[in-house]
Amino acid sequence: MARFSVNNTFELSGLGNFVLAGTIVEGSISPGMRIRFRKNNKELELTIEGVEFIDRVSEKQSGIGLRLSQKEVSQHQLGKSENWVGNEFECV
Repeated sequence: MARFSVNNTFELSGLGNFVLAGTIVEGSISPGMRIRFRKNNKELELTIEGVEFIDRVSEKQSGIGLRLSQKEVSQHQLGKSENWVGNEFECV
């Protein structure tokens, strides 16, 4: 099991992905793993389609991006940053 802390989100609409940007707090994360979270007292899991390095040169920041399916995120109505930013999530 791994843990991921989210500090930003954005869409890659051309690829159909929703990206969680942040840092790996514990363990290692790879494509195919699932990120767990709770919404309305229901536990949900979304598949991680890719793990990417994010380098924001102008802001002198770097981190990790977890690519999720935009379709899957929209299906659960999770495309808003407030659902993610400032939280840590388990990845299994």
